[in-house]
Order: sequence, then structure tokens, then C-alpha cells
Amino acid sequence: MAKNTTEKTQAEIYREERKQRIAKANKKNAKGKKVSSGIGTKIVAIILCVAIVLGIGYYIVALTGVVNKATTAVKVGNVKVSTAEYNFYYNMVYNNVSQMAQMYSQYGMDMGFDTNTSPDEQDFKKDDGTTITYAEYFRTAAIDMAQNVEATCAEAEKEGFTLDEDAKAEIEETMQSFKDNASQSGFSLNSYLKAVYGSGLTEKTFRKLIEKQYISQEFAEKKQADLKEAVKDEDI
Repeated sequence: MAKNTTEKTQAEIYREERKQRIAKANKKNAKGKKVSSGIGTKIVAIILCVAIVLGIGYYIVALTGVVNKATTAVKVGNVKVSTAEYNFYYNMVYNNVSQMAQMYSQYGMDMGFDTNTSPDEQDFKKDDGTTITYAEYFRTAAIDMAQNVEATCAEAEKEGFTLDEDAKAEIEETMQSFKDNASQSGFSLNSYLKAVYGSGLTEKTFRKLIEKQYISQEFAEKKQADLKEAVKDEDI
């Protein structure tokens, strides 16, 4: 039976657009976390930068060593997600909400989240009408994201799925962006990641998490495309 080439072309176009969005977001994250030079100003700049990105309360927890690589935050099947990895997902959720809030603000609208106020001090209304803090929402969403990524990557591994060369190149670009910013700030990449995400997140772990993000998204899209093709073939 013939394949629907138009449908496949549309899927490919969407995939390329998504890759561009991911690469752009990764570069923006890297550029947005530069640390000032100078021994005295470096520490202050790091604290201010990460306090803004992750929330003051959250950063204090990371700085005091509660957040670290050894601690397990959640377990997915036989895979343990460390607290350092959990920090990464928390940061992603926070940045998504923060960027959306800033976008709303540009149009004179308020989505209910203030980037200048600690998430612990702001209420988030759930779909069922109950209220929790934004900090609680971020924590739950981060764990959900970690579980989804780990489960999808495990399924991808079972099916022998691997990233294509374009995705691998984008990952290298992301890593290089962070390395460049670390160098410009007078830090090694590991020290820079620790300053930005909290203790425990090394270059190796960071790369692994970026790779998992790509695998999770591309594998999910592949399964959706395969399902569409199967449906189309049945209709022919």
C-alpha cells in the first residue's frame, strides 16, 4: 500500500521546527546565565543570577548542600533520579512558567505568577479548584517531567532508538554554549553548572539530561508519526 508522502513531509517540517525551538531555547538559557568576572563580584553575581532563575528559597536549599547528586529524589522503575537531576527539571519548569509570565506582561496581562517573588509565597490554582503554592506546583511538575522522560527513554532503548546526526549536533552546540559562558565567567563548566543549578550537576550529568530530553521528544514524535502512518495505510 502507498504511503502518504504529504503527511510525512508535514511531520518532517514540524520536527525541524521543533528542533529549532529546542536549540534556540538551550542557547537562550546558556546566554542568560553568565557570571560576572572578579573574585569578589563572582560570588555575588552567581547568587543573584541563580536566585532570579530558580527562586531565592530554592537556591538557598541548593547552596546549603541539601540538593546534591547522591540523594535520590524519585525512582522510575529501576532508574533513580538524583536530586541534582531533579534540579534540572525544576529549572526547566520554572523557566517555562517565568517566560510565559514575561510574555503575558508584555501584552499588559497577568497570568498570576510574579518572577520577582518567591514561588513559596505565590498561590497556584489547580484545575480542581484547590490551591497550592507555585513552589509545590514546580516540584510536582518537575517530578512528572522526570518520570515521563525516564519512562520514554527506557522504551526507546528497548526499541533500539537512537538520535540522528542533526540532534547530536544540536546537543554539541548546547554544550559548547555553556562552556563558552563558563569560560567567559572564569569558571570551569562543572563549577558553572554547580553555580547555576546547584551542587551535584556535573558536565557528564548535564549532557546526559540534555540527551534524554532529545531522545524522549524525538521518540515520542516517531511513535506518533508511525501511528498516523498506520492509520493512513488502513484507510487506503
